[in-house]
Amino acid sequence: MTDAEAGKTGRLIVAPPAGVELEQPRFSLVVVVRADASTAGCLESIGAQGVTASTVEVVVVDGSGDDPDRYAETESAFAGSLAGCRTRRLTVDRRYLHEAREIGLAAARGANRLVLDSSVPVAPGLLALLGGAEPAADLDLGARLDLARGLLALADGDPTTLRRRDEVLADQVSWIRELLDADPEAHPRVVAEARARRVHELPWAEINRGRARDLAILFCFVPFIDTSGLVAARRLREAGIVTDVVSQDMSNSRRTDPVSLRIPAEVLDELRMLPGKRHLVKWQAGRRFAESALEEVAKLEGEKGPYRSVYSRAMNQHSHFAAAILKLRQPEIRWVAEFSDPLAYNAYGESRVGDVEDDWLIEELTAGFRRHGHEVPAIRDQFAWAELVAYAFADEIIYTNAHQRDLMLGYCSDQALAARARGITRVLHHPVPGADLYDVVAPSYRLERERVHIGFFGNFYPNRGLSEVMDALGRLGPEERDRVQLHVFTSKPLGLRRLVEEAGLTGVIVINTMLGYLEYLNLSTRFDVLLINDYATSPHFVPNPYLPAKLADYRGSGARIWALYEAGSVLSSSDADFASPLGDTDSATAVLRDMLSDVVGG
Repeated sequence: MTDAEAGKTGRLIVAPPAGVELEQPRFSLVVVVRADASTAGCLESIGAQGVTASTVEVVVVDGSGDDPDRYAETESAFAGSLAGCRTRRLTVDRRYLHEAREIGLAAARGANRLVLDSSVPVAPGLLALLGGAEPAADLDLGARLDLARGLLALADGDPTTLRRRDEVLADQVSWIRELLDADPEAHPRVVAEARARRVHELPWAEINRGRARDLAILFCFVPFIDTSGLVAARRLREAGIVTDVVSQDMSNSRRTDPVSLRIPAEVLDELRMLPGKRHLVKWQAGRRFAESALEEVAKLEGEKGPYRSVYSRAMNQHSHFAAAILKLRQPEIRWVAEFSDPLAYNAYGESRVGDVEDDWLIEELTAGFRRHGHEVPAIRDQFAWAELVAYAFADEIIYTNAHQRDLMLGYCSDQALAARARGITRVLHHPVPGADLYDVVAPSYRLERERVHIGFFGNFYPNRGLSEVMDALGRLGPEERDRVQLHVFTSKPLGLRRLVEEAGLTGVIVINTMLGYLEYLNLSTRFDVLLINDYATSPHFVPNPYLPAKLADYRGSGARIWALYEAGSVLSSSDADFASPLGDTDSATAVLRDMLSDVVGG
């Protein structure tokens, strides 16, 4: 263990049985003690493996020192279930519990190291299987998933053990595939069982291969860091239907976050990413995207047969045009179109500008309007067209909130189309991420004790700034400021750092670069309070038609929420733990003082 790791731990117990030399063990089992579940089942299951002190060590990384019952439970397991094992226990300060995995691995000495979750038992006979024993042939789904979880826990190993792990894991995946071949409707059950057993790294690409009968056309999608693409990935996950996705390579305009592919992994069959640079607004780019996407769909349908449904989401509007053409060519396909925000107008009430051109795409859409008995749009703006083609041809339309729906259908130039759209509309807030997604990545980030820590994730815009929060922090007395810290994660940190320095708030406001999405989810669970703010849309739009997508992320974190709201907005009625109006420094100051009293205890 390095000096850095040692500094994060309290007492270290090394307890080999009497008379046993401390030669290198074959296996190190690193058990990370979770704060929200019993450890007894996991530690007892280790003892049931038939482990011996000469081959196995158990390294328990424990942050439960301030919970007497939990600590006593682990002590009892050491004295009972693990009495015959070589045991090492690291008591870790809770501030560093998110680094427990790395601390345990650094302390482990075995040639093969497994990282185990203390909330779930280890599959019976796991170590024997890794040593070459054959698994029972009559294992059911649950037992096979337990076994897969244990196999996937192998963080490092010698070549023989790694090869054996891969062989046994492949057998379990083949069994699951055979189960789904015989009963395709069992897929949701497999997913539910895997989640319940915390089996988070199954090779879903192999399990789902060839199963998709539904399609999504999404210009914006993971692994690119884009709000619309991330929401679309969560929509697919929430729907629970194995799906193929055709998306656009956005590397010219967005950073990548490969780990974000974990979000839709359980329901993703093939992801066909279209190469090349595509402009977000230019009509030619939208036409080329539609051409390429439809060519890819034709290839996929040549292999699998026609799709049952297609889902598209805008932003970006190019997605809707490709989906509309597919719907017109294949009327039997069900098209679900989602709008993340109003397309025809920006947040300042200004018309978005993006001309259409007379080409095959417009000709085919025009023919579709006429064939369905609708007026051909006279407007020559692609954003308005993207709304109108969905109103005319989609089978279902999703809005993220009722204010957005009412605004968009209210300004629609064709009231017959607006009436059709209203009849097929659903209002669905952004999906809350699954609990497991908050545990995928654990970035190292220090939060000092005895302070209220407020987290803000996102960018600053002229109509969506946080000047009232900075002013409110400046109004606090020196002792109050010493007890609160605002942590900002943004893609443009340099300019913000200068503002913080000029305001004399260095150390009170900590500026960081933007994280990957799953890093952000994990870190959001460690803050006392998460700050979210509305777009300011008055007087352009009343009521406010925007719902920040971060609200769903924050709800799943377990942290308290501070909402800076515009009167009458969806956020203003979101039952946040703390709330203050946009631009109201007095209210923001009062909220900060409430936090100091409520969160820290005054």
